[in-house]
Amino acid sequence: MKRHSSSAFSTAILAMALAVAGLVSTTPAQAQTYKYGPSGINPQQNVWIQITGTQAEFHGSFRGAYVGTMNTSVPSGPGVQNAVNFQVFNPDEGNDYQQVVGWVSSTQFYINHPNGTWNLNLESGGPATYTVSYDANGATSGTAPGSQTKTHDVTLTLASNSGNLAKTDYTFAGWNTAANGLGTDYAAGGNYTANAAVTLYAKWTAVAAAPTIANAAASGVTASSATLNGNLTSTGTASTTVYVYWGTVDLGQTTSGWDGSQNLGVRSPGAVSHPISGLSGGTPYFYRFFAQNSVGSDWGDPATQFETASAPTVDNAAADNIGVAGARLNGALTQGGSATATVYWGPTDGGTTPGSWSNSVSLGTVSEGPFSTDISGLTETTTYFYRSYAQNAYGSDWADSTASFATLAKPFSDWNCKMQITFSGYSKSSTLADFPVLVVLNQGLTGFLYSQFQTAGAGDLRFTDANDVELSYQIEEWNPAGNSYVWVQVPQLVNSSSYIWAYWGKAGATAPGYTTDGSTWAN
Repeated sequence: MKRHSSSAFSTAILAMALAVAGLVSTTPAQAQTYKYGPSGINPQQNVWIQITGTQAEFHGSFRGAYVGTMNTSVPSGPGVQNAVNFQVFNPDEGNDYQQVVGWVSSTQFYINHPNGTWNLNLESGGPATYTVSYDANGATSGTAPGSQTKTHDVTLTLASNSGNLAKTDYTFAGWNTAANGLGTDYAAGGNYTANAAVTLYAKWTAVAAAPTIANAAASGVTASSATLNGNLTSTGTASTTVYVYWGTVDLGQTTSGWDGSQNLGVRSPGAVSHPISGLSGGTPYFYRFFAQNSVGSDWGDPATQFETASAPTVDNAAADNIGVAGARLNGALTQGGSATATVYWGPTDGGTTPGSWSNSVSLGTVSEGPFSTDISGLTETTTYFYRSYAQNAYGSDWADSTASFATLAKPFSDWNCKMQITFSGYSKSSTLADFPVLVVLNQGLTGFLYSQFQTAGAGDLRFTDANDVELSYQIEEWNPAGNSYVWVQVPQLVNSSSYIWAYWGKAGATAPGYTTDGSTWAN
């Protein structure tokens, strides 16, 4: 056994390489420092051990210490955590290793020495710890477990779902190191062995359900084609295939018998559409979308209908609002979807030749259904003719025959008195239709005298509009000694230039029924 000189040994650097698992249970950021204890030969104050993982270096200088004839006994009993052999290296005298014995208790590091045991008390350091935290990751109820502390090289039992985390339409499936569930899975209550801090996110597995789907209006409708539209509102979180069925008859929620169908494949929630062609013009079609997954299926309900475009078909309808100088001409587009409509009219029948008519009114684009136009400037007791015409991209059509009407004779022409009533106080921008207007009559009005009436209680009072159409009225108060108040239903009150006519002074005339049956307040 080689003996070391005191001077050489006092400057020797002792190095220890320990690669024994379990000796060190921590990876401190800095060296753990140990001071000498009260027994044995005292090492100098700068003795310390630097630990990295499961390796350690023992540094320090000793005064007058013998390295030989070491006590190789390893203690046992309470407090001893580990016992290992390690080597002491003196660089001043070459690679001269001596085998000695050391061990670690809960508070001290021990080295056997011929003159006794050096016990180096732990001054700093200790087992490294790591925080394991939990994230509810979008839970709609419940709470995430509190954080746990994981000790280096000590297996940690992870938390269970003790806070009853839950998420609508999902089930709890344990923990994962990534919020999107693509990291490492850990079971609730499972083991965690990594020596690292980590946040574990609640992992959710979607609960599969049947899909839901709805039809939407068709678009791009022509005489022979259209685009069928729908909306897959939910896939039920399962792979969902979408189909569409169409035909001239709605066959309900069945997949057989339709004129056409198409598998649109697996789709995500959102709009779905399918173009179809080869359709017949002017024909109603029905369609339904259908969605199916592993859980169930759903139909778009009710069926959606559209009609393919075609050349228009137009008819006349009977004229109304016929007066002395005006009338309303009516017609209807019965097929074609939409078309530009024109009504030709005049005192003679122009047939189907536009240039043979003295007048025409263009109505622009109209949709299938009724249309009308008002004409004025007519002559009383005169027959007028009219005929409707429609045209679109697929063709044109005249009404099958010409319609006619006769204007009325000028009313109340044999009544003694007549007065124009204007509504100069109305300045609104909107037009009022069939609106009851209060007319105030008194002898302060030019040409108006109560003595001109030929029937008691104003039974010979009448009103007409600008086209000489008789208007209903109701007397609120009749006072020959002052103001009389009469409500008159005016067909249109457009602006301050709107006017009506009042007539009176007819012997033998009696009040019409509309003055007492509420007609003035109709509409």
